[in-house]
Amino acid sequence: MSADSPSPEGAGGFPEVRLKAGYRNPVGSSAPADSGAAEETRRDGPLSFDEMLEFTRGAKSTPAPAPARPSPPPAPPAPVYPTPTPPAMPVPEPPAFAAISMDSEPIALNVSPPPPPPMHHIPEVRSPARLLAPQKSSSPERLKQGGLALLGFVTLVFIVLGVSSLFSGPTKVLIKSKPEGAAVYLGEEHLGDTPVEVEIHDLDHMPVLELEGYKTQPVPQFKEPESGEPGKVYVVLERLPFPLDWEGLPKGVKIWWEGAESKPKTTVAGPHDVKIKPTGQSSFVWSVDIPWKDGQAYPIGKAIASELKK
Repeated sequence: MSADSPSPEGAGGFPEVRLKAGYRNPVGSSAPADSGAAEETRRDGPLSFDEMLEFTRGAKSTPAPAPARPSPPPAPPAPVYPTPTPPAMPVPEPPAFAAISMDSEPIALNVSPPPPPPMHHIPEVRSPARLLAPQKSSSPERLKQGGLALLGFVTLVFIVLGVSSLFSGPTKVLIKSKPEGAAVYLGEEHLGDTPVEVEIHDLDHMPVLELEGYKTQPVPQFKEPESGEPGKVYVVLERLPFPLDWEGLPKGVKIWWEGAESKPKTTVAGPHDVKIKPTGQSSFVWSVDIPWKDGQAYPIGKAIASELKK
């Protein structure tokens, strides 16, 4: 053989055997792999007897592939049940943090915005038009609450007035009248005759003054002095009128009563100036004190006739 053709024997006198993929050639073999075959790997050194026997068996016959097993029937699909959806739980938002590096270690700083300030109740401001507009009727519950509030307020007022009346003493007052000598009565109780100082427990119930020939008059209300001194009241009594009887006056006599030419039908008790002018004589002024006679008429005509005869 030439030097270019491959030697039938390998190194060491062993025949060169071309192995299938996975087996290696004897030591010193440099035979290339067949074209189209898988890349073969070679091993240096002689093959053992078992390797040679296995190779020979594999070269003679190729074992038939094992028959494929029939695939099992497909399993029935599992029933699908609807899964209840759990309620969504609110996930609180994590607070915002900002990492601020100071020197070497970062420091977590909470920079979340502060909570909003509390909202204060702002009373509704009604316009004049809304105030004048008819309001809706209140519910029975609101009416009941309003009635209870009013009842409580009235009760409180009465309690305050009662307590103040218990701790406040009587009020002293000095009563004077014109003319003097009027009797002072508080109900059926005679407190004295004017001028007199009395004690009054209730300024809403004042005493009255009584004097013959005068109207019965109540003592007017007054403001209690702050200095603690007794109050002072001055009352001018009003006279009671009674009728005048002009029967018996001589004919032709002219009369001027209280400066006016007249013959009044009534008068009051007390002094009076009467101007008299008889027929054919000069006039003169007559002063007469007319007494009070329990409202009976005073015979003024006969009294003037007696005066003319003097």
